[in-house]
Amino acid sequence: MINKINSVEVIMKYILVLLIILNSKTVYFGIINNTLTQYAFISFFIVGLIFFKISARAIKINLIRFILMSTFIAINVLFHFSNMGSGHFKIVIIFLINIAIMSVIRSQFTNFSFANTYVNLMSLIAIISLICFGLAVFSPETATKLVTSFGNGVDNKYFLSPFYMWGWGRIATRNAGPFWEPGAFQAFIVIAVLMILLVLLPNTKSKAKMNRLKIQFFIFCVTILTTQSTTAYLLFILLSAVFIKDVKRLFLYNAPKKSQLLKGFVVFVLVFAGIYYVISSNNIENKLAGRGNEYSSVEIRMNDTIESVKLIGEGGAFGLGKTYYTKVMEQQRGVINNSNGLLNLIYTYGIFFAVAYIGFYKKGIDSFFSIKNSKKKYFLYLIFIVFHFTEGLYWLSFFLFFLFESKKHKY
Repeated sequence: MINKINSVEVIMKYILVLLIILNSKTVYFGIINNTLTQYAFISFFIVGLIFFKISARAIKINLIRFILMSTFIAINVLFHFSNMGSGHFKIVIIFLINIAIMSVIRSQFTNFSFANTYVNLMSLIAIISLICFGLAVFSPETATKLVTSFGNGVDNKYFLSPFYMWGWGRIATRNAGPFWEPGAFQAFIVIAVLMILLVLLPNTKSKAKMNRLKIQFFIFCVTILTTQSTTAYLLFILLSAVFIKDVKRLFLYNAPKKSQLLKGFVVFVLVFAGIYYVISSNNIENKLAGRGNEYSSVEIRMNDTIESVKLIGEGGAFGLGKTYYTKVMEQQRGVINNSNGLLNLIYTYGIFFAVAYIGFYKKGIDSFFSIKNSKKKYFLYLIFIVFHFTEGLYWLSFFLFFLFESKKHKY
């Protein structure tokens, strides 16, 4: 009976974490079928309350954080109530619901159990993406037979399958996984790599599980390279340097000296080959020189950042709100679908909310990854700052997870 309960609990955990990922703006589930996915997410969350034990310590901390953030959002809504339409209210309400849900979910998971479930799911998503990416590159005619299109006009038309984004108006040769663009996919993959090195590796003793982590790490590294994302490439180089000892531990742990030398050489060759590919691709050089492809632009990101800073000044302590007026102000400044998520957060919901959000985020990252080395800790902060500066991620379910505290892991 206990084994059956445990099996059901494991299955429920995988379903819930998968829904967290799918609800985080995957194109097929999180954009096109957003309402259905949100309902499924809420439904499984409610069912999960029956199966998962909640940490009393964590839920007290997390509810306090939720109450404080929701208070600032409520004040923001009161200030801008008259300029909000039904669509704006829906966005804010869903934002609050997802914050509340994630505060409880993190209270149900230990860092290890969430990381283990997430890494396993992202490994599967990465493998699917690599297969589809291979078809897009080597057999686009086959890929064309597998896609459906969504949207009006060439520029806004998605070519997609449920678990893979094939392109925008045509079959693309960049790996976006199931997400709206490659730069977003790489953020989910890089975090999976960090979970392997900083959460799973220190708590894994089994040789079989260690070998699985090695395979997953390799899959993620290859996937990162196929995104052709400038952000991913820069982070790949820095991550290789900062966490090189953790990578060596992953591949050389408990190995004989001769085996260590051979494995160490293989790891060095793979890392060098990856870095060489990044440099030789000229992706970083082209992007910094303003020669990016049609899906990315330095000029757009720079404009988003500069104009967002100006909007923060106008929004002040309680923000501009989610209103028609805010949308008009953005459009007047050439800000369309703001790529700078962090600054968008500040001018939309206000400086007070942003201070609370950023402060809780730091604490959540500290408690999840538990890094004592200050250099690694600051680099970890830098990674999340880069993610939030280059993509609109702050309201996605998966990234809201890091606002809160987890259950304690029993070793």
